[in-house]
Amino acid sequence: MQTADIDAVRLHYQVDTPSTARRLDGILRMELTTPQGLLYAEIDQLMRLYGPAEHICLRRLTIRLRYSLTQATAAATIRDACAAAIRAAVRDVPVPEERRGVVVSTDGQLVIYRHHVDAVSDLVRSLSGSGPPNRQHLPGASTAFNPAAPITRTDPAAAALERAWAWEQCGLYSGPLPRSTAARAETITRALTAAPQLIPAVLAQVNELLPLASMQWTAIAHAWAAAIHLPPPASPTESTAASVIEAALASPVGRVLRAQQNVAAGLPVQVRRELASLAIASAAPHHSRGAAVDRVAEAIATVSPISAQAFAQHHASKPPSTLPPRPAPLTPKPEPLSDADRPILPVNGRPTLDADEQPIPAVDDRQLLATDFGALLFLARAVDPVVTEIDLPAVAADLPEVLARLCGRLAGVPPTDPAVIGLTGLDPTADRSPADAVVDELAEARIRGWIRNRLGAQDDDDLGWIWRRRAYVEIAAARVEAVFSLDDVDLTIRRGLLDIDPGWLWWRGAAMRFRYV
Repeated sequence: MQTADIDAVRLHYQVDTPSTARRLDGILRMELTTPQGLLYAEIDQLMRLYGPAEHICLRRLTIRLRYSLTQATAAATIRDACAAAIRAAVRDVPVPEERRGVVVSTDGQLVIYRHHVDAVSDLVRSLSGSGPPNRQHLPGASTAFNPAAPITRTDPAAAALERAWAWEQCGLYSGPLPRSTAARAETITRALTAAPQLIPAVLAQVNELLPLASMQWTAIAHAWAAAIHLPPPASPTESTAASVIEAALASPVGRVLRAQQNVAAGLPVQVRRELASLAIASAAPHHSRGAAVDRVAEAIATVSPISAQAFAQHHASKPPSTLPPRPAPLTPKPEPLSDADRPILPVNGRPTLDADEQPIPAVDDRQLLATDFGALLFLARAVDPVVTEIDLPAVAADLPEVLARLCGRLAGVPPTDPAVIGLTGLDPTADRSPADAVVDELAEARIRGWIRNRLGAQDDDDLGWIWRRRAYVEIAAARVEAVFSLDDVDLTIRRGLLDIDPGWLWWRGAAMRFRYV
């Protein structure tokens, strides 16, 4: 479930005597910071009002109290004052129907990041000089155009740091503002290495070259390789399709390395392998641990460079991937659920509000995909210990297709089911690869044996009771989340650790999380 986390509370008092300040401080800190205290309750309400945003950053909250505050009335008065302050801070901030990445109020005092990857992307974009193209301003009531007003020009250096306070609240950095190029590069490096599984999704949103030196690229490459457990070099006899190499070099990382050819060519072989894996991860994730890594690493050192201008033009044009038959994983775009079909869950829409809270808008713009076979996502925990251990070329060549056919054999679902798309990352509109009977039968047998062993099930148990569980799946960049009803919690499945968050799925290029509400 979604909970608030308070790292620090700073209180400033304007009172008549120091004893009054000490008395207020004791009352406020108890009311604000205990798990059942006011601030936790109000922040939880704020998250419900604004939908499932991972970070809701409010720069300053001014709470005004009566001078005649007494011990008997302190608790109730403080609660009322704090609630009123929060409503005043967000009441007049209209929210558009659709938002992406970063939502910022006109005065810059409220910043909402839907997911943590959006916060990291905002920091990297801003400090790279490319600006936040996906940022949406929330206009206030006083934004009418005044032709008589003087024209003002925003200082780019200052504008890049205008949400630094929000990044600090999100835990992305601390300390002095990164004003110099070197300081910005170091801040970018720390933010990326702190969340290495998000690196491909973050780099895909950056329009310009990152101001990083070779040592910083090396640190990022090491963090990425450690996160996905990059295997040693593959056998020279293994072949790699040219389309995979082309797609990797056309990826954000590949374009950056081509634009900095002199830096890339001088990197050690192992670092180039790690960067190659990172490049492949944003184009064809299921190849990011195979023989393609070594071929792309060679190409990084030998391919012709491109200029920074050509890099920007190439990125702006966004040419389609040349990788057949598996394009980069796509987010399915089904028709939104109707009001009657949308799940009755705390994460959807707005809860019932009091009359004085109604002006606060909701920003829940998620596309939730309903499936009756949500528990197929539990297979994510079995991929590495079971499926990838099948030593057959077809598994390494096209793992997502093998998983899609496995889901069909286990539960009779088509590859267009949201659970299958969430697990595999396949484009639901693309043509399917031909089946391999040997691989499919072996994968099914091993999966059934693995699950029966974990659950203590009998050999004649077909396990059909596991898969059929209603869920609502959200698929976004670098993230897949499945929401189940709390009534569907099964202690047998929980004891077998099947519904524990699998975390980063290297073949999927995304992190997966399960929630019961």
